[in-house]
Amino acid sequence: MKSKKSDFFLKIILLAGDAFLVSLNFMFIYYLRFHTFIIAHKGVPDLAAYVQAVPIAAFIWLLIFAHFGLYNISSIESRWNQAGNITKAVFWGTIALLAASTLYRAFSYSRLVIVLSFLSAVILLNIFRLVISAARIKMLERIPDKKRVLIIGTDDTAIRIAMTLKDNAQYVARVAGFISMRPETVGKEIAGVKVIDTLDNAEKHFSKNETDEVILALSTLPHEKIVDFIIRCSKEMISWKMIPDVMQMTVARLGLEEINGIPIMRQKELPLDHVGNRMLKRSFDILGALAGLFVFSPVLAVFALIVKITSAGGIFYKQKRVGEDGREFSLYKLRSMKTGAEDGIGPVWAKKDDERTTKVGKIMRKYNIDEIPQFWNVLKGDMSIVGPRPERPHFVYQFKEQIPYYMARHRVKSGLTGWAQVNGYRGDTSLEERIKHDLYYMENWSLMFDVRIILMTLKAFKNAY
Repeated sequence: MKSKKSDFFLKIILLAGDAFLVSLNFMFIYYLRFHTFIIAHKGVPDLAAYVQAVPIAAFIWLLIFAHFGLYNISSIESRWNQAGNITKAVFWGTIALLAASTLYRAFSYSRLVIVLSFLSAVILLNIFRLVISAARIKMLERIPDKKRVLIIGTDDTAIRIAMTLKDNAQYVARVAGFISMRPETVGKEIAGVKVIDTLDNAEKHFSKNETDEVILALSTLPHEKIVDFIIRCSKEMISWKMIPDVMQMTVARLGLEEINGIPIMRQKELPLDHVGNRMLKRSFDILGALAGLFVFSPVLAVFALIVKITSAGGIFYKQKRVGEDGREFSLYKLRSMKTGAEDGIGPVWAKKDDERTTKVGKIMRKYNIDEIPQFWNVLKGDMSIVGPRPERPHFVYQFKEQIPYYMARHRVKSGLTGWAQVNGYRGDTSLEERIKHDLYYMENWSLMFDVRIILMTLKAFKNAY
């Protein structure tokens, strides 16, 4: 298991490594600026002045790194969040150095050296953290005494947790077994993990001899049962975790304010409620949409021609969808179904081997080619590249009455792809799981999170039928 002592030494290594790399980086950029092909019109400044400034610059950067949580051990367990935090920390460190160099009049430091240091530091520090993370995982793989985790539940979420714990050494855990609500599954294996007992007998496995941690992955459990489990875990000195349902996630997102001393609960602000973040995301969307249209325009042209030749009807298909703040907009797609596919039946979800889909439509849907025109929706501002997938008004009106907090996902712009989609929740899948993933994305939005989802989309091809 992970110990406080090993975590302390890891922090020392991170701190010392960052200090060394930041210092080395400044000296390398100094050499690059003044002793290579870049012309120094004002001559080569004294090296000693830069050597003296390096410890101060490194100290400022390390303070900012600490502020962004780069010395929390959990930060190196999430490579994407870490990369984003490194970029932000180095950016603000660069701004601080530019401000300090402007105020300091005794010596004129090169602004170009400071700016170039930003780019190289981001690369160097990310490589360093990746090396440390890889070495740490190798070390954790050799630990024999892994934490024994008991998972309450056998649904999709419980299985995903079990597979994650099995496949990732950084969690230093092994799954002791599942507890199931279905007696017929006891003794069987699910995803390589044995179902050891039923819910009624779960508490007899809550002992230090058998379990180190309990994960409650059944959101349908009565609250009284959850409280009983938590109390029993506390008595046995066993740690516990719980997968929240939609209601619990919503309550966790409540904020508190006061009016004349009276406490009032309200919706918690999301990262994209802030103007700066919205401007950053919109800029990213515009650049991404332009790049997408440029890169995929040949593919769009070829399939547009094939659609026109192989089936009667228009090339493009326009459909009403519900986006941010519940506003309707027209979503554009390459037509993948036969003309009049919904005549007489009304709006229905596409299903596997849907006979309404044309032959070329099946190919386009398999590789998301039919959705290329939605880059135009992004340019228009109807959508974002990443966000909750937009639904048709017919289904939105239906779901908002049936599913609590369904409309919460419309607080941000809809997306070409999203966190729910890359995790397999698309089309005719669990709406509650989709909402959980959408809410998680909205609560934890960052530009690096968007980049991560885009890369996962390109890699995984989580497609509709």
